[in-house]
Amino acid sequence: MKKAVVINQSEVKRLLKYCPESGLFTWAIKPSAGVDCGNVAGTKNTQGYISILIKRKSYKAHRLAWLYMTGHIPNWVDHVNGVRDDNRWVNLRECTPQQNAINAKLRKDSSSGVKGVYWHATTKKWTAQANCKGKRVHLGRFSSIEEAIIAREKYVKDNFDLRFYREN
Repeated sequence: MKKAVVINQSEVKRLLKYCPESGLFTWAIKPSAGVDCGNVAGTKNTQGYISILIKRKSYKAHRLAWLYMTGHIPNWVDHVNGVRDDNRWVNLRECTPQQNAINAKLRKDSSSGVKGVYWHATTKKWTAQANCKGKRVHLGRFSSIEEAIIAREKYVKDNFDLRFYREN
C-alpha cells in the first residue's frame, strides 16, 4: 500500500506563491522543464476544480490555499459562490460535509428548477425532500409546486445553517 504524501505549509510556500485577491497560485521555483518560475500553477480538472501537481501528487488548489493561509488542511473547504475554480480567499470557508452539500448547485436535470423539489410521475404530484445528516427526508407530495417549495423552505430554515445555504 502506498504511503500518503503529506504536504505542509512551509513546503507549499517554498514551491508556490498564492495571491488571496485573485485566488491564483504561481510557481516560486522552476518545477519542471517547460514551466518557469512565475507561471500560473495548476490546471482545471474534469470536475471544474484547479489541481496542482506537487511531487507527483495532485492537490486541489482550494485546499492548498487554505493550507497556505492557515497552516492546516481541513476535511472540507467550501467555495462560497459555488464556482469551483474561484479560489480567492474571501470565497473559501471551512465547513462540514453537510454544510458543503447544502451549498451545492441545482442539478442540471432538475424538473422543477428548485433544489429538493421534483415531479413524481407515478402520483402526478410535486414531491419535496431534503437530505439531513446523511439521511433523505421525505417532506410530502403536493398538488402544486408552490406548496412543495414552501414545505422544503420551511424544513431548510428549521434544520440548516443558512449561512451555507444556496437557493439554486
